[in-house]
Amino acid sequence: RSDIEAPAGRALLRKISAHRPVVPITWAQHDDGNYLGRPYTPPENFCQKLNEAHATGFGSIHWMTRPLDLYFKSLARQVWKSTADEPLEATCRFVAGGLCGPNSADRLPWRQCSNTAS
Repeated sequence: RSDIEAPAGRALLRKISAHRPVVPITWAQHDDGNYLGRPYTPPENFCQKLNEAHATGFGSIHWMTRPLDLYFKSLARQVWKSTADEPLEATCRFVAGGLCGPNSADRLPWRQCSNTAS
């Protein structure tokens, strides 16, 4: 689990932020060079968690494009005021509509593959 997802981690970040800016860094997959699998599931209520940690923003380690689009699109949309803490399913529908056209979200097989385990 990441520090931003765990209450104790957010408390630590909040303590640190009393003395300096805190900008958590996110990435979408294991980083030991040996992992082969799906990306992590984006954290739920990411904006709320950043606020609880008194973070001044967030950064990303992102060296791939399409395979991780949903992960980073979810994080980005969760921190915008108009889509704050948007659920992952809503982000998937938004992306499907942009890539495959209106009303495509209900026809795509992503719903069959959803798995919230990290």
